[in-house]
Amino acid sequence: MGERGRVTQTLPDIIGDRNIDVIYSCGPMAMLAAITEITSGTDVIHQCAVEESMACGIGICMTCVLPVKNQDGSTSMLRSCIDGPVMDGSDVQWDMVGHLPEASL
Repeated sequence: MGERGRVTQTLPDIIGDRNIDVIYSCGPMAMLAAITEITSGTDVIHQCAVEESMACGIGICMTCVLPVKNQDGSTSMLRSCIDGPVMDGSDVQWDMVGHLPEASL
């Protein structure tokens, strides 16, 4: 579209100026988190391909887990290799990426 710079700089204008229903994205985790923040509070769905290291690619090693919000508000550590890699950005707990959730007793 002839725009220079980061996608997160022009995305709010693109969403406001056009009839956008869904945004599909892939790229660095920080960018995916930023796009989710931009789309929160709108009717735009953000489908993102998460970029976690996938050592085995078949769900055995658990190196690609991401904290994802369940419907009941709890958090599950889902494997991006088999539960994704495309996920709804609004369900990913971006502030918890790279951290283990506290265990409930």
